[in-house]
Amino acid sequence: SAPSSASAAPPAPAAESRLHPFDPDAWHRGHVTAADDYSVVIPEAEQALPKDFPTGTLFGIGGAKFEVAGARVRHPWDADGMVTAVTFGAGGEGGAKKTWYRQRFVRTKEYMREKRAPEGYGTVHRGVFGTQREGWFPNFLQIRFKAPANIVPMFANNAIYACGDNGLPYRLSPSSLVTSARDNWSNTLLPNEGLMSHHIIDPEDPTRLVVFVRGALYTNYTIREYRITPPTPGPATKAAAPPPRLISSTPVNLLPRIPFIHDMQITPTHYVLFLTPAQLNPLPAFILGKPAAASLAFNASHTPAFALIPRNTAAPTSPATATAPAA
Repeated sequence: SAPSSASAAPPAPAAESRLHPFDPDAWHRGHVTAADDYSVVIPEAEQALPKDFPTGTLFGIGGAKFEVAGARVRHPWDADGMVTAVTFGAGGEGGAKKTWYRQRFVRTKEYMREKRAPEGYGTVHRGVFGTQREGWFPNFLQIRFKAPANIVPMFANNAIYACGDNGLPYRLSPSSLVTSARDNWSNTLLPNEGLMSHHIIDPEDPTRLVVFVRGALYTNYTIREYRITPPTPGPATKAAAPPPRLISSTPVNLLPRIPFIHDMQITPTHYVLFLTPAQLNPLPAFILGKPAAASLAFNASHTPAFALIPRNTAAPTSPATATAPAA
């Protein structure tokens, strides 16, 4: 017979209780400023790799500077970007192979200005996601935000291009990781535009780079395609080639909807964007001195949808939309 309530086994603990409790100290240790301009050769690493492991360089990027002139960066995505590179199979003495690791901060104009700020000065630039200058007035009507190059390294034309979501790309040497210049790609990117960091290489043509560019007032967008020289096998030590060459520019009218650029996809004939159920209200950021991310709010009347935009159309385009299926 079924056991009585007195002899029944105790209920299983809630799923949350089986997880490790949140450790704020561990979280903060994961956001400690990294050492700049660090390089090390790891000869023993080659012994642990399979014999057919390919020769080449793996690049990464991420926020790695979490203090500015004595002030704490309030959001990881506001932190200055650091590029990392691991070259496998680099040539060593006597022809021996070695693994070479290096890391270096991207020398953006904001990074260099903050390096000159005296200790105790505090935050120099407003961050998009949460880092503000001290007090209310320094943020009032301030529409310029810091543009840290901290998302998705782009390898093209024998150069590394580091960018974020709020500015122009910076060109770096793939070997030394030294920042050479902020690059406007032969004047096809304006100083007040922003090259969104989530790009796509056309799977049908690896020489075509597709990028999303926001306008000066965050209300106008274009999708641009560039001709690039794709990466070649082997260590990245070649001299940089000329910048990417513009092929097409498609203006896009998306307002009042907000695209989720991370999920942009392409087909042979269309760009596909995901339109979020959100709305943009710039007043909290520009008038109330709040972070720019506070300007986004959920809007239940905006049904999630996909925007379909014809490729290579020079005229301003109002996309066709298709409602996203319910989960």
